[in-house]
Amino acid sequence: MKKLLSIVLSLTLVLGLLVGIQVTDTKADGTITNVTPNGTKVDLLSGNIYDFCANYELGRAKALYKRRSDTYFPTAVSFKWNPISGANNYVLVIADNPQIKNPITFNTSVNSIEVEDLNPGQTYYYRVGCATGSGHYDSGIKSFTTTNLPKTITVGGVGNTRDLGGQYVNGGKQRVRFGRVIRGTNLDSVTDEGKDKLLNLYGIKTELDLRKGDSSEPVPGSSPLGSSVKYVHISGVEYTSSEKGISNPKNYDRTKQEILLFADPSNFPIYVHCQIGRDRTGTICFLIESLLGMDDYDMFRDYELSYFSKHANEDLADPDATTNNGAFARMVRYLREYSNGTMQENTERYMKQELGITSEQIAAIKNNILSPIPTPKPAPKVKTPGKVSIKSAKNSKKKTVVVKYKKATNAKGYQVWWATNKKFKKAKKKFTTKLTYKIKKLKKKKKYFIRVRAYNLNGKAKIYGPYSKVKKVKIKK
Repeated sequence: MKKLLSIVLSLTLVLGLLVGIQVTDTKADGTITNVTPNGTKVDLLSGNIYDFCANYELGRAKALYKRRSDTYFPTAVSFKWNPISGANNYVLVIADNPQIKNPITFNTSVNSIEVEDLNPGQTYYYRVGCATGSGHYDSGIKSFTTTNLPKTITVGGVGNTRDLGGQYVNGGKQRVRFGRVIRGTNLDSVTDEGKDKLLNLYGIKTELDLRKGDSSEPVPGSSPLGSSVKYVHISGVEYTSSEKGISNPKNYDRTKQEILLFADPSNFPIYVHCQIGRDRTGTICFLIESLLGMDDYDMFRDYELSYFSKHANEDLADPDATTNNGAFARMVRYLREYSNGTMQENTERYMKQELGITSEQIAAIKNNILSPIPTPKPAPKVKTPGKVSIKSAKNSKKKTVVVKYKKATNAKGYQVWWATNKKFKKAKKKFTTKLTYKIKKLKKKKKYFIRVRAYNLNGKAKIYGPYSKVKKVKIKK
């Protein structure tokens, strides 16, 4: 099987991997042609899981999932181009900006390459180059956009792995950041390749293990990812059942411990799991997602996604938890009816009133996971121009009036008006940056009224000052 090359361009996820190569527009001796993808939408999911995510409605997993099958993993983006005679190596650079600053670089000996772990809902820019004995060849900058659907991840020896990032919240003003929270199954069988991806590509710093820790579900003493990863074991809460759920006071302390792990910025990125990554993992992820302001549609879809991984349906359970009186639906209803606010507001109240989590800790969780709200740039302080003083307006040439005026304060330019009436009805006007303006093609023996005002600039918008006194000129020449 062809090995897939992995890439993530989110700075929050792979900052340490970014290569400081700047791609220049040096003129190439030749052009690499027929480069794809180019200007298209690229899907990172396929088959049943694409159908499920793109056309989601409550309970849709039951119609599409297959027991003990795996349609979960993402597809790679396939880059192809026409080969260049004599080329032994091609260089592909990809970035999330049209200047291709801080790109990820790939080398390949053939005229194609597959790249996975790209972020959904992102426009990417790239170019391909190579050198031969006859010169340098370049594709020029190409682009494509990935479809904005959930991000599933391939991790060797692990299943049901996906990134919680990508969803827009708070009316689209914020987005859940990629690479902050990864969820999945246990890491007992993670391969060396899987460890490398979680450690070096996703930069995992904390493993939150929600298994029981008893003889039925033993847990390790440290993270299988190695000593660099902080290992936290908490026997996880599950849904809202009387014994195991978030509504039982005897579980408040454990629930609080789970949630507060997300309030410490030093814990990120976090990998969270239970045994199969569906129930206890689904519970804590739901609480965090609801706190962030994710809507019901996205939270239900994220939960049901687990059924497309064979690891998460090993128990042969049907995905009924989101429908009717299912366990997940009951948990959602519990918070929806907890108070008279929105789901997000009710989740905050539950965390404060039942768990004793503070407003500062809630704010820290949001700050650690959400993209910051862009701070609007204050409007520049633009001074209004002063009043223009016309020095003279003379009919010195045939059907022409030369208007001269003094420089106004705070002026970037001037607007000259003229008309055959005092009220300037049907007036003509022109812009100029000079202190002299010639009004041409006037009618002989007509009287013209002239006035001038200055303008300043606020970006592209013009800020006008007061008009000058009106000058009257009769066209004699």
